[in-house]
Amino acid sequence: LFVQNLGAAYLIYLAYKLWVGDVSAMAQKGGESEGRIPTLMRREFLLAIGNPKAILIFTAFLPQFVVPDEDVFTQFIILGAIFLALEWVAIAIYAYLGLHLQRWLAGAKAKKIFNRVCGSLLGGAGLSLLVAGHAVSAP
Repeated sequence: LFVQNLGAAYLIYLAYKLWVGDVSAMAQKGGESEGRIPTLMRREFLLAIGNPKAILIFTAFLPQFVVPDEDVFTQFIILGAIFLALEWVAIAIYAYLGLHLQRWLAGAKAKKIFNRVCGSLLGGAGLSLLVAGHAVSAP
């Protein structure tokens, strides 16, 4: 319950910072690359292998689709390839949406609206956690 309340408080804090944040101080990067493709790929790979959700998918979710009587290694390779292909599609969609959001968020007013919407969502999530925590702890 303590950790849940701490997480809720942190979400509410982030919501507050987004709500009152100064949008004029936000830096606008204009399509510059952060590095060469191999460097970016290596950085993404290292980030991905340390991601607990990815580890959870490969250890808890994918095994239910493996037939134990057949070659397990080959099945995991195929499932992993399918997973990576779907992940690539998802990342491409995020990049496409990000490109269009970047154009839309060029103005200070749009940034302020975006921050307030995101702040409201984070604040709502934090309040939901608080209410859920108190409902569980109530006798």
